[in-house]
This record gives sequence, C-alpha cells and structure tokens, in this order.
Amino acid sequence: MNLGTLGNLDKKAVARGDQHYRRWERRGIDIFSTDRPLEAARVLYNMQGDENE
Repeated sequence: MNLGTLGNLDKKAVARGDQHYRRWERRGIDIFSTDRPLEAARVLYNMQGDENE
C-alpha cells in the first residue's frame, strides 16, 4: 500500500514526532511518498542521525 505523506502528514510528523512513520508502516503502508525521506528512513530502519546535518 502507498501513502503520500507530502504536506499535512509530514507536518504532523514534524509536530508530533517522526514515530508516525513507524505507526503508518505498522498499519500496512510499505511505500512512502514524503518530503522527509531521511527522517522516515531513520525511523523505519532504526538508524541514528547525525545532529550536525
């Protein structure tokens, strides 16, 4: 299933936490269309970010 997170859903993740990407994945989303691919990948693949990016 595909989820377009561009716009409102990306803003929700910014405001309420990037864990929303994980929540959407658990609901069956496997393709994300997002303005925030690095943040989504960090959550979905449990990666650590560089604070100086």
